[in-house]
Order: sequence, then structure tokens, then C-alpha cells
Amino acid sequence: MLETVRSMEDQGTAFQALGVEGWLGAVAARRGDLETAHFAESTLAGTDRSQMGGWPAHYRAAIAAWLGHRDQAIELLNQSRAEGWGSFYHFHDNHRVLFEPLEGMDDYEGLLHPDG
Repeated sequence: MLETVRSMEDQGTAFQALGVEGWLGAVAARRGDLETAHFAESTLAGTDRSQMGGWPAHYRAAIAAWLGHRDQAIELLNQSRAEGWGSFYHFHDNHRVLFEPLEGMDDYEGLLHPDG
């Protein structure tokens, strides 16, 4: 389904297309589809981040987490915050599944629950 949405000529806003690419990459990585995961990660890495408020790095972190690159995922989460990302509603609720491989890591738990 996500691949169908990605291939549509009118994907909506750039932000919506970014979300499709991010979820597609994370799901692909989770399923072991390395080609699709790496393509999505590369696409996100090449995105003009100036108007995206840290979302490309957020989704790249999810892909890295599912690829088993947990330290890189934490670095990308920190980068996303430095670039302006701060949607903790998504982080705690809607996107929690994207970061399941990081559960239990002190650095991840610190980001998830900054007050302890």
C-alpha cells in the first residue's frame, strides 16, 4: 500500500510524501527488505531539511533502529531534535512502533521520558 502511495503522481504535500517514505522505509527494514529500506533512507537523507523541522532525521532514525543500528538511531533522533523536531505526541503514541528496537536503551528511554 505505501509503495502504491509513493508511486502516485500527486502525493499531497511534501510533508505527507516524507511520512510515506519514512513509514515505508521502517516497515521495509522490519520485514528485511533491505533494498527498499536503504532506498527510503537515502531519499530521506537527500531531502531538503530546511523546512521539515527534523522529520527526515526522525524517520531515518526509525529505519536505522529496524536495521539494527541502534546507536545511529539515537544519533539521528538527537539530530532531529536539534533540527526542530519536537512532536512528542507522535513519539509517544503514533510513532512508538517505529522505535520498538530501541526499547530498554538508556539513551532512548531518556528521550522518551526526559523527566525520568
